[in-house]
Amino acid sequence: MNFYELLFNRGQSSGEGMTNFEHLFAAKLAGGEIKELEGIPPLTFTANGQPLLDYLISGNEEHTGTPTPDSPIMPQGTGDLETSGAKAGQYKIPISSASTTTPVYLGEVETTRKIKKYEFTGQESIVADPSYSRFIFILNGSLIIGVRKTPAFCTHWQVIDDGRTIANVPNNALYSDSGSSRWFVKTTDYTTAGDFKAYLAAQYAAGTPVTIWYVLATEETAVVNEPLIRIDDYADTLSKAQAGVEIPTASGSTTLDIDTTIKPSNVYIKYKS
Repeated sequence: MNFYELLFNRGQSSGEGMTNFEHLFAAKLAGGEIKELEGIPPLTFTANGQPLLDYLISGNEEHTGTPTPDSPIMPQGTGDLETSGAKAGQYKIPISSASTTTPVYLGEVETTRKIKKYEFTGQESIVADPSYSRFIFILNGSLIIGVRKTPAFCTHWQVIDDGRTIANVPNNALYSDSGSSRWFVKTTDYTTAGDFKAYLAAQYAAGTPVTIWYVLATEETAVVNEPLIRIDDYADTLSKAQAGVEIPTASGSTTLDIDTTIKPSNVYIKYKS
């Protein structure tokens, strides 16, 4: 810890307790005063020209309309697909600052994932419950369980997460029963588990797999070549330590942006002014 940080941490995280002289003296010795900022990019701040001390990029999600089996919808997250060159096929997060754009490729670095993506293949264990025209999913011997009573998203079915009774759940809907932690699909299009699994297998073979995104009970840190997603108050994140790249700042007014089609839901930065 340098002299400035010792003085800075004497009071609150905002530097409370330091005199004006101490602020100026410590900033001069340390090459700048440490500041923090967060929000939806672009972020404009005054820096001293040194690289960012830290940053955290939180994912986002956008989709329009209500998915149906005949009109599936793929949600869009934070991260754009590289379509050419040696990195083709990887999703990237381009970080723009001080007239420099630094791409971070998600297929090469770890990220913290709070949202789980799952594509159905038709090989899952599925139990039919004909009395309610629904099917229960079982994966790897356990039910799909995320954080209870949080939203989810599905490409082919609308998601009902308001705890309504089975009788009030519409046809072709994914929902969590109010009395358990299990995910169900209510559909009258199929009457047996075999027919339903055949439908899932056909969608997977056609390159349009039935896919769900749901909130993990325990976050995972891994290399995942997928956009950063946000559901409700839960978001995948990419940190400076994970990205492994320094982001420059200008000496003076600096604007930091994330050049993705879907902007992050939040960006936190720590810098010297």
